[in-house]
Amino acid sequence: MTVDGTGKAAVVAGGPLRAASERTLGLRRGKHGMTVLLLDKAQVWSGRLPAGAGALALWVERGGHLTVKRFAVTGAREPMVASYLPYDAVGGAGEAWDDWKVIQDPRFTDGTGLVRLREGGRAKWNIRGTRVLLRCPKGPDGALMAVRIDGRDAGVADTRASAPEPSAAVFLSGPLPAGNHAIVLTPVRAASRWTAWKSRAPKLSTFNMVAMPGSPAST
Repeated sequence: MTVDGTGKAAVVAGGPLRAASERTLGLRRGKHGMTVLLLDKAQVWSGRLPAGAGALALWVERGGHLTVKRFAVTGAREPMVASYLPYDAVGGAGEAWDDWKVIQDPRFTDGTGLVRLREGGRAKWNIRGTRVLLRCPKGPDGALMAVRIDGRDAGVADTRASAPEPSAAVFLSGPLPAGNHAIVLTPVRAASRWTAWKSRAPKLSTFNMVAMPGSPAST
């Protein structure tokens, strides 16, 4: 099956599968997207399967179980973008889920975002790559967010605007050393008080990490 950027899956081919304790799965791509699927070294499907850059994964249905001993991919490495969702940031920061609310809004990259219900707090993504891009909607309820990368000040993300705007880039880092990095967002002090993450809180949208050649990324 294929899965697009919004998580919508499309089944390319399917069929019955006899019981077995172990299986060998092979996927070969040729010119013009011609693809061959092999199961236990026997061809079970072939056809045109165009695909853009992205992640390769094994899909297990609900209630299923899969143990993988080896997952190998051959070919030349190319730049890719791995997206980290707002849920990753709340969990990465060890925040209480009761302090956050899921909202549905077409302004978000994926149509879903999070907003904090109380003052304070922070968001933290643990990523792997060589550059980071933060995307958020803007509007009258936006605010300033301090961005720290690996414990050092990296800049400010401004999500304020006079009218609601769809999700767009609000912060782009400089080049980072290949490897793991911690990205932390916190409210910026405004005048003599902390900017609340409540009514004028910055809403968390999709956080995109760009992984360059030589720096394999996990999503």
